[in-house]
Amino acid sequence: MAETITRDEADLENKVYEREVLLREVHHRVKNNLQLMSSIMNMQARRATSPEVRAAIRDLQDRLASLATVHGKLYQSPDMARVRADTLIDDVARQLAALGSSARTPLRLDFDLEPVTMEPDQAAPLALLTAEAVTNALKYVEPDEEGACWLRIRLTRDEAAEDGAIELTIENSIAPGAQTEGASGLGSLLIRAFASQLEASLRQTVSDGRYAVIVRFAPAPRQGRNA
Repeated sequence: MAETITRDEADLENKVYEREVLLREVHHRVKNNLQLMSSIMNMQARRATSPEVRAAIRDLQDRLASLATVHGKLYQSPDMARVRADTLIDDVARQLAALGSSARTPLRLDFDLEPVTMEPDQAAPLALLTAEAVTNALKYVEPDEEGACWLRIRLTRDEAAEDGAIELTIENSIAPGAQTEGASGLGSLLIRAFASQLEASLRQTVSDGRYAVIVRFAPAPRQGRNA
């Protein structure tokens, strides 16, 4: 009986290892394909004569870059069954911020990210939602009343809540009375789509010289290693 149990455990470990190797390969290939698509679009952008067309292509390239970052971090994760969402969000946001913003003054980045580990099926849409929200923030960020441009990202887990809810807040400075993207904009539509994947509540607010996107959702139950 002991030999049988030992053999079964070894078989399960091998299956888990094989699954993780396959998942890493899938994420790696997706990342490479996205980078290839971005290169092709870059070539097309150079040939485009319309500024509007070039701008649209650049927007798509930024989205592809975000997707590639997410898949790159997923296949580099030491445990394919669990992903550090805080690290993933930090990487995605910094990469997008490094591409620059339309702000006329330097952009200040503030991060308050609690260590949060979650299933890849939740971490991926959360990271993509972050990418869209940050992209919108960089597009509309303006100096506040004190003349400062800033982007703040906060990730917390509500331990007091029965479901241990996770909350992500992305907010940026805006000029008093500034208008932000309407609900029908592509970025807002994608944010709502990713929030729906997370089964999250979504709030988008404008007040006191700041625009905020707030999502709150329950973490998925942790699956066993042999699930």
